[in-house]
Amino acid sequence: MVARRVYDKSPRNPGHNSVRTDATKVSGIQRIREQSARCGEGDLTLKYDRLKLALRQGLALLDQALIDDGLTLRLLLGGASAMKIAGLTSRDSRDIDNLIALSNAIVQKISEIAQQLDLDADWLNDQAFDIPLPFGAELRLVKLECPLKAITIEVLSRGDLITMKVNAAVTRGEARDYDDLRNAVISPDEFEVAVSYIKEKQRPDDPEFRKYQDQDIEVLRAQLFR
Repeated sequence: MVARRVYDKSPRNPGHNSVRTDATKVSGIQRIREQSARCGEGDLTLKYDRLKLALRQGLALLDQALIDDGLTLRLLLGGASAMKIAGLTSRDSRDIDNLIALSNAIVQKISEIAQQLDLDADWLNDQAFDIPLPFGAELRLVKLECPLKAITIEVLSRGDLITMKVNAAVTRGEARDYDDLRNAVISPDEFEVAVSYIKEKQRPDDPEFRKYQDQDIEVLRAQLFR
């Protein structure tokens, strides 16, 4: 890939544009390639019917409501439901974690469907939309083939799903996150990529909290690879 070029107007040479190679961009592309290679990208098989039936019913009703209103919706899935769709865990989740902010109009439709089907109010939510994605995640998304017409669904790659789940396990310390990681049979390389993400994107400012975070990472490492 050709490196992006940036035109830099330097005060030392006013009125002239000097051309420089953006080494950061080149380095970033290399990081994406390395992470994809280390995490075994490309072997992910998504199946819509792995998703819990009640959640599929909710999506079908939402899809029809959007069609009736002439609207479309893009979902980007992470979390346990995405891992279930990808075959990385056998655990059914009660909700769908969408990593893109939802409009108030969509949230209202989701609430109405929840009442209609007796689902949790947040059966489709954007609670994690402000959590930063792993570097280059948008370039590794996998499209989910499904019968929906107005809704398009993309899922994080295997490596990025694992990275986000390791982050959740370290942050929350809940047994369900550990179980999902055990079911996914993650590799040491995948774990180290996740640790790098946590230390870059989710590092606490307080040194004391950083110490606790490091301890939680080591406890999880020992549990997964003992």
